[in-house]
Amino acid sequence: MSLHVVLSPHPDDAPLTMGAYIHHLTTRGERVLIVTTMAGEIPHTLPDTPVVHEFHTTWDVGDNPIFLRHDEDRAAAAVLGAEVTFLDIADCIYRTLDGEPLYFTRSDVFDKVNPADPVIAVPESLRALVREAGTIYAPLSIGKHVDHQIARGWAEELARDYPGKTILFYTDYPYAEVSGAWEEGLTRVPYIGLLAPLSLNEADLRAKIDSIACYSSQISSFWLSLEDMEARIRAFFTSNGSHPPHERFWEYKGKMG
Repeated sequence: MSLHVVLSPHPDDAPLTMGAYIHHLTTRGERVLIVTTMAGEIPHTLPDTPVVHEFHTTWDVGDNPIFLRHDEDRAAAAVLGAEVTFLDIADCIYRTLDGEPLYFTRSDVFDKVNPADPVIAVPESLRALVREAGTIYAPLSIGKHVDHQIARGWAEELARDYPGKTILFYTDYPYAEVSGAWEEGLTRVPYIGLLAPLSLNEADLRAKIDSIACYSSQISSFWLSLEDMEARIRAFFTSNGSHPPHERFWEYKGKMG
């Protein structure tokens, strides 16, 4: 049985982006481990920043939502037939250095990674999880969320350290809904090996939609309702009905030049 390791920066990223393919793999007897990377405990004293206030208001689940988000992630993984584990790294909106927030506003979260961020290097706990993996999946970092950029950087470093492993970059959803977004992502991370969209079936797409519905705290962040979520997921992952359901990946071959 092959081991597939999916680097999911936050609870929900793996199902949102490649949930149908995860279901496709597990129903064929493959083992899939979702590693939710920035899902560590929230500090007792929250950073007093605009982005923390904004996100906590949107989620509306109190000042310590991480345990709820873990439960949502476990429920979604169960729908897909996958395993899930969590690294002890806090979301970027909670990370500080010498008491000072590293990311202060929403704009900071979707910009360049702060070079002082202590989590840029690949964690040893992640190395232990990927040693037996044949394939590692990581975000292309469409939308430029700093946690997605860091996870992508980890995958690039793992590719250098474990040259026998296949590294596939996935198309971050919902950021990829923006016209031209994934093309822009490719300009920031040059690689070789565009893969054709992987055709999936209705059961795979249904599992993806049902897994996303497990994230009750996040629905209002992206959609008007569960019905709106399903409509938009179907539209994006079926090319508005012109193709079977598909998800898109790029195989990392190392930076060119």
